[in-house]
Amino acid sequence: MERAELDKALALIEIETYLDREGVTYTHSYGTRGEQLNLHECPACGEGGRKTYINAETGLGNCFHGSCGIKFNKFKLIKAVSGLSGNELDTHITTIAGEQGWMPKKERVRIEQGVLKLPSKLHPIPIGGTDNLQYLQDRGVSIESCRAFDLSYCHGGWWAYTLSDGTEKFMKFDKRVIIPIADLEGNLVSFQGRDVTETLLPKYQFPTGFAVAGSHLYNGQNFVDGETTHAVVGEGAFDAIAIYQAVTGSASCKGMLPLATFGMHLSDGPGGQIEKFIRLKERGLKTVTFMWDAEAKATSLAIKMGLKLMSLGLVVRIARLPAGFDPAQGPDKKPTPPAVVRQAIFSAVKLTRLSAISMLHKTVST
Repeated sequence: MERAELDKALALIEIETYLDREGVTYTHSYGTRGEQLNLHECPACGEGGRKTYINAETGLGNCFHGSCGIKFNKFKLIKAVSGLSGNELDTHITTIAGEQGWMPKKERVRIEQGVLKLPSKLHPIPIGGTDNLQYLQDRGVSIESCRAFDLSYCHGGWWAYTLSDGTEKFMKFDKRVIIPIADLEGNLVSFQGRDVTETLLPKYQFPTGFAVAGSHLYNGQNFVDGETTHAVVGEGAFDAIAIYQAVTGSASCKGMLPLATFGMHLSDGPGGQIEKFIRLKERGLKTVTFMWDAEAKATSLAIKMGLKLMSLGLVVRIARLPAGFDPAQGPDKKPTPPAVVRQAIFSAVKLTRLSAISMLHKTVST
């Protein structure tokens, strides 16, 4: 099929209607670019946990499972959901377009974004100034780290927001650790609520309409001009906290700053994470060490992102943790010892074109 004909057919397809037709389970939510569909499973990698987000109007989206990270458009999404390719996929798309061509388009509403506030009924940690939360203690997060990262606990609280049609909505953040997220200037731009019961979905919940994944560098506001020269990059907030605990107080780790990317990818374009690394380089950042986790896929993605940062003039290193480990936890879900994290930093391989080929060969071999 000619590309122009295919584009016309895709333009007629409303993704929400298509997903309903195919029996794909999703939940409605709202992002900075309007209404979005939170798929309960990624159609590409099959992983659950509601980490796949699709814009209801454009069909653009991402899977934020670390081992996947696929970026969707309408074509890729329909291909993944249908499992078809080639002429069969083209025929499928034109059939769907024919079915939907007569349907009126749905009106979409957006979030009215004002000044972001944290949820209600928060208890700063340490609770009462002295006590850690059992969940955080079990994860090896110290009271000092709770203070350093402004962690709090939400008990029975809600976060309120308003849609463009005037409808007031509420999101429940009960029984979640609240992790504030700031931009490089220190302004609150979002927050993350981590379920402490291990029963709620999603495990990590963000406030509707305030983008995080692919937009910010967690803990980047603590970059100190003239002092910070080396960023050690984990995937999630708890990885950054674990790295912080491993490097704080170590003379060998002077000048290091833990960061997190909320997924194994770096977004490009205006306001993206690549742009933020450029800004940090202008302020004195020289070295970036990736420490996402020990999976071969994670190493491959770190190399891919590292080559992008190399092109900016940064020195990039790839840290390898023992099998089954990430910076925060080991295969038994017990906290990763700080000494293991430090050793991974010290033994990280400097990324070059040659070392990239060598590391990629090893990941394929294993």
